[in-house]
Amino acid sequence: MIQRPWDPTDKMEFFSTGVTLLQTIVTLLGAATIIGGLIEVGKSQAENNPAIRATGIAMFIGGAIIIAVGQVLVPRLTSMITLS
Repeated sequence: MIQRPWDPTDKMEFFSTGVTLLQTIVTLLGAATIIGGLIEVGKSQAENNPAIRATGIAMFIGGAIIIAVGQVLVPRLTSMITLS
């Protein structure tokens, strides 16, 4: 078996893959929150309840913010951390 010398790009590639996975998970969490908010808004229309509608709208906006964080801030982790 041939041993190759240690290559720092191997660790960076592994870290980059982890950041991509984290970005996907955060985006899916935001999408699930948006779907939950839409369900709450729909339920509020059926019951004519403004309190549930406000909760649904807050969940929708929160989900959009979570997606924005997942798409904008999470990929920046790769440039913030350097493996040496």
